[in-house]
Amino acid sequence: MSSTSIGQLMADMRQLVINLQTRERATDSALAKSQIVNDKICGMKEYQEEVAGMNDCWRMQGRKVLVAGLQHENRQILQLQQENRELRQALEDCENTLQLVMQKHRDVITKLAKQFIPSFRTSVAQNSKKCEGHMNEKIVNLSRLLNECLADGESVSNHDQELIARLATENACLRELLNISTHNETDIARHFIDLTSGGIPNYSNGPKTGCNKNCEQSNTSTLAGNSLLHSNEDVRQNSVLLKVSDTTIKKNAISHAQGRKQCGK
Repeated sequence: MSSTSIGQLMADMRQLVINLQTRERATDSALAKSQIVNDKICGMKEYQEEVAGMNDCWRMQGRKVLVAGLQHENRQILQLQQENRELRQALEDCENTLQLVMQKHRDVITKLAKQFIPSFRTSVAQNSKKCEGHMNEKIVNLSRLLNECLADGESVSNHDQELIARLATENACLRELLNISTHNETDIARHFIDLTSGGIPNYSNGPKTGCNKNCEQSNTSTLAGNSLLHSNEDVRQNSVLLKVSDTTIKKNAISHAQGRKQCGK
């Protein structure tokens, strides 16, 4: 009896718990529904308040004026929408026409490029070849002129060197002759002065002894004077040659400088 009663009590208790849970769920749902209804009631109250406010505005301004203003605004909105559609259509038309124009422009540019670029390239190549030919001709002319100037300068310098060497040898020979004559005959200058003045030579070796001696001395003096005259004449000729050689050297130097200036140009 006790075990059955305890099992029955446990089953009853379980059933009561289940019933309580279901009732709790029902109350929760009822509370939620009541909250929703309450929210709806609050919204309806707000709506009624707003409607009452609008009715107050209508009563204050007049319903006809409000309706007229709304209609005017509606017409303006419709006009703006139509204008917007027209502007969009015009923009699309402009874009299409611009695309066509740019396509035509690209076609024309490609045609012109195909027509003129090869001819332009050929003309540029021809002009470059002509310029290269002119430059080569100028370079050849300048090199030829430079070679001519160098050859002329070498010939002039060789001639000048030969002339200088020849004059140096002549000068050395003349100096040797003058040194030999002065060493051999120390009184030759005095004898020559006496002969040119027309007087009788005065000898430093001793007094006069006779006519034969005088004749012999006069003959020797005349011979010495003649040799001195010849030597003086040779000296004069050599001095003239030296002067002429100096002038020729100066002329050759001037011509050589002019040739160098022409080569530099």
